[in-house]
Amino acid sequence: MTENGRLPDYSTYSFTIGQRLVLIGKMCLTVGLCCLFFYRSLWAAPVLSPLAYLVQYREKKKKSKELRRQLNKEFMECIMSVSVSLQAGYSIENAFLESRKDMETFYGKDSCIYRELEGFRRGLVMHIPLEQLLFDLGERSGVEDIVQFAKIFSIAKKRGGDLNRVIANTVDRIRERVETGEEIHVLLAGKQMEQQIMRSMPFVILGYIGLTYPGYFDPFYGNLSGIAIMTVAFLIYLGAYVLGDYILSHIESEMTSMSHHTKVSNIPVYKNGLLGRLRVWLEKRDRWLRSSLSIRQNLEFLYPQIDRGVLIKQYMVHKWICLICFFGIGSLLFTVYFFKNMAATGRLVWYPLGLIGCLGFAVILFLMMDKDLGSQVMRKKQALRMEYPEIVHKLNLYMGAGLSVRACFTLLKEDYESVLYAYRDFQAGMLETAVYERFGRRLGIKEYIRLGMLLSQNCRRGNAGLLDRLEEEALHITKERQQEVKMLGEKAQTKLLLPMVLMLFVVMLLIMVPAFMEL
Repeated sequence: MTENGRLPDYSTYSFTIGQRLVLIGKMCLTVGLCCLFFYRSLWAAPVLSPLAYLVQYREKKKKSKELRRQLNKEFMECIMSVSVSLQAGYSIENAFLESRKDMETFYGKDSCIYRELEGFRRGLVMHIPLEQLLFDLGERSGVEDIVQFAKIFSIAKKRGGDLNRVIANTVDRIRERVETGEEIHVLLAGKQMEQQIMRSMPFVILGYIGLTYPGYFDPFYGNLSGIAIMTVAFLIYLGAYVLGDYILSHIESEMTSMSHHTKVSNIPVYKNGLLGRLRVWLEKRDRWLRSSLSIRQNLEFLYPQIDRGVLIKQYMVHKWICLICFFGIGSLLFTVYFFKNMAATGRLVWYPLGLIGCLGFAVILFLMMDKDLGSQVMRKKQALRMEYPEIVHKLNLYMGAGLSVRACFTLLKEDYESVLYAYRDFQAGMLETAVYERFGRRLGIKEYIRLGMLLSQNCRRGNAGLLDRLEEEALHITKERQQEVKMLGEKAQTKLLLPMVLMLFVVMLLIMVPAFMEL
């Protein structure tokens, strides 16, 4: 608990007094070093003061992430202790209360999980249901494993599910994610160390040159041209710094998150104005709105909620409007340029050639839209593959808590688009076996096809053994996921080359410019 007796909100991190002093030192050091290195003047401090907020933001984000990761690990140990207490005959509430002793031994009274369990004790004394306390912890922490455990625990308690099995499966699930997260953390720690070394190299190299060759960088200071060059170098360095952080953050989210939803923008309809009239005119020319089979299949995959005929017509009309707009704007700009600069020369033959060039460019963009459509399909399929492990794990846990497959699909429809369309098939009155078979075939992804066939076969023969099959499937995809994490780690090095090259460019710029100025 915090000093005022309230449980902490893990979405924001509060620094202690010692941490604040260290943070202030880092902020001052960062701003002072940039002032000294890039401008050799403390008058630049007010201009560079926003860097202090950047340092504070990074530190706060880093500490908050570490706190949630530690809470997740501690919660896993707590659930394992609860599982042991349940097997010894304790009730679920007393099992959580007994786990406080283990958490105090493992992590101490200052740990997050001990404070939360103390909050559980006070809540139970006030007759607050345990599932409500778990939901509150999941909401405040934002840790997905805690949120899922709260949902599954609530379902199992209401439906009389086997709590021992539910908790055991949840512990295995959390342990797998924690172990994978530790592997990812170790892998990214090496990448972060490389980034820190590259970020310090410009200061080290140029500081060494400045000490061994005094006065070499004097042309950069005290004059307008030098200030301009150093400002450009500073902006490039800052951009490389932020870009490196963004790439590492994106890679970490890609490696740690099982669920990656790719949002595909809707096709513009153009209802009003000149483009609206153009849309109506084009829709009357059906022969211009024909599309290939591959385009139709891609559109149906990206927008399954839209009627097929309407979808194809909207897409083709959008393509033709883009072609006409590109050609019209390009032709207008070329015409203005031609009659302003080239008409007086008498080279009128360049005018039709310029219009042909504008038309060719518009046609290329017209054809590139189909390629972009294929890229959107690939991104969405990749997103669905990343969602698949999470869907299987949740199906396994929800069914272990006592839900039917259909009830599991009802719970999952809000989070996963693939499950949403299967749920709509249920609402339309389709047979359950047909829904599961279509669930896999609609996406055309082998993992979903395998899951759909598994659910359909067990629906025909009864659900006996389905949980065991889902556990085998979950174990199989967990191993595949670990291999994907290693592959993403290898790709991370390639993506991080760009900020490294930008920092190298800053070093070369600052070394070569004084040399050329002396020549």
